[in-house]
Amino acid sequence: LARVATEQQLHTVLMNVDKQIVMHLNEQKYYNGFVSEDIKEESVEMIFLTHSIEGFARWYLMFGDQARIISPDYLKDRIRAILDEMVKNISSEDLMAM
Repeated sequence: LARVATEQQLHTVLMNVDKQIVMHLNEQKYYNGFVSEDIKEESVEMIFLTHSIEGFARWYLMFGDQARIISPDYLKDRIRAILDEMVKNISSEDLMAM
């Protein structure tokens, strides 16, 4: 990690994940910079070091309904922007059909 940190800018991500979904993250958490976890009563607090906020944001969207980003705020902002674009890509007719 020390070598990678000197070669790339790493971003620390802290999030809480529902216990039910943690087992489904499998190896993907390692590809996204998993460092450690702290098991709480109903969730697991996870720490990641990632070089790609964009990649992490898009990975998070796969299970984000069962997880909460605690920090950094710029990751939350990027996720909101992606979600805004997703909503724009759904026409009003598609929404009416739902």
